[in-house]
Amino acid sequence: MSVNTQSHYKGNDSLYKFAEEWQLNAYEFDIIKRIVRCRHKGSFQQDLQKTKDLIDIYLQEQQHTQTMFPEVDIPDHWLDLTE
Repeated sequence: MSVNTQSHYKGNDSLYKFAEEWQLNAYEFDIIKRIVRCRHKGSFQQDLQKTKDLIDIYLQEQQHTQTMFPEVDIPDHWLDLTE
């Protein structure tokens, strides 16, 4: 079955398949998607600037999440539900 898609959608494998295999979150998927397609869409500089902005947003969110929910070492015996 042939699907009519835009020219910047290239490749044999789906980016969605790649994202699933690598367990990417929405930010990571969108960043990779933008980088892979930017040369083929015709607005290279604008697309890379959007990607840079998205990376900055992702970094800010990660900092905020780590500040609000710092990683805590939980003793293994707390996780043992058999007791």
